Amino acid sequence: LHWSHELEQLTPVLRMSMQINVVKFLFLDNFISLIREDMKRKFHYIRATVTMLDQLSKQLKLAQEQQQAIVLVRALATEGSTYRKIGARMLIDEQGQQFYLISGGCLETHLGNHAMQVIQQGQPKLIEYDFGDPDPPAWLLGVGCRGRIKLLLEKLCLENNYGSLAYYIKAKQATSPSWLITDLATGQSQLSKHAPETNNNDVT
Repeated sequence: LHWSHELEQLTPVLRMSMQINVVKFLFLDNFISLIREDMKRKFHYIRATVTMLDQLSKQLKLAQEQQQAIVLVRALATEGSTYRKIGARMLIDEQGQQFYLISGGCLETHLGNHAMQVIQQGQPKLIEYDFGDPDPPAWLLGVGCRGRIKLLLEKLCLENNYGSLAYYIKAKQATSPSWLITDLATGQSQLSKHAPETNNNDVT
């Protein structure tokens, strides 16, 4: 009887201990799941970045060997839901062939037309797309994203040493951080070890 009485006293304690252990297990399981998802996202981001850099490097080398002009399309700013984010890049060559994407395919034809103008005129061009426009042009109807994206189109050629793309690849391959600074009026770019000390909207 004495043993039975002690067991009855211990039962609530054991039950509470088991409940605490279950809570700990669930918390640990959720924590591990969050870590796993975070690592998966980082892995996909790194793989996508490496793939993009390899593609850009390959096309840059080909353009340099053939001494052909190419247009670099660069995402300068995004807001809301967009297919790609700040820093995304794509290339368009003189024949209109495109490498990599800025959107899911909804902007590329339009960008191809602008790229030909940039190649002919030689001046950089800023374009902003608002996918949330309640009265969009016909070619933007049906676009899945509803955000905004600001793009810079630059002509890269032998005369400017393939500008910001060559600097971008060089910076990515370096071990120390650096800033890629582009004058939006002229398209001239440079690498700097320091952040640009300017509020000029013509420099990014």
